[in-house]
Amino acid sequence: MIPILIYTFLYCFSFFTLEILKRKKILSVNSTRRMIHLGAAIIAFSFPAYLSLAQSLIMCLIVLMIMSFSRKISLFSHIHAVERKTWGEIFYPIGMMVAVFFFLPNNPESFRIVILILGISDLLANIVGTRWGTKYFNIFGGKKTIEGTVAFCISTLIILLIFKISLPIAIFISLVAGAVEFFSPYGSDNLTIPIVVSALLIFFG
Repeated sequence: MIPILIYTFLYCFSFFTLEILKRKKILSVNSTRRMIHLGAAIIAFSFPAYLSLAQSLIMCLIVLMIMSFSRKISLFSHIHAVERKTWGEIFYPIGMMVAVFFFLPNNPESFRIVILILGISDLLANIVGTRWGTKYFNIFGGKKTIEGTVAFCISTLIILLIFKISLPIAIFISLVAGAVEFFSPYGSDNLTIPIVVSALLIFFG
């Protein structure tokens, strides 16, 4: 019970701190969303070290409930106040739950691969696409860029190689995950990426 309380505090502290920074106009909405995206993954990265399978699933459910409640009453405007239509903040904890279900407690390395791809590669795709994207494509009402997708694939490839996935398999997974990210609308890449990457890691494992 104590580990769950500690993790709940960490997530809530992060959410409220960034909300304050956004309301004081110290950080923009995009900056706070990116920090939450990365921070949530960093916290989840440590799940295998301190939480059981059941506790990890409970934490994902807690984050999902917090996001759902916040979306309903606009509690954390730094997460929900975006121009494009997105359900990314809802899909994110569900995507985490997918990784937990597939890989914990027996395969923490694969779990961490999925979490890092979700937290870092997806984030870099957004940053690169927003700042340096020139070739835009309208995918189900949302904008995607070739530059962002390339950044996603490169980041994913590096993560896989760090975890000693063989180069041919790492390249294949990176390209497939990049395609999935590109064609996933309304923030659903936060769910489709964990599903696809988890399935491929299991297939090639």
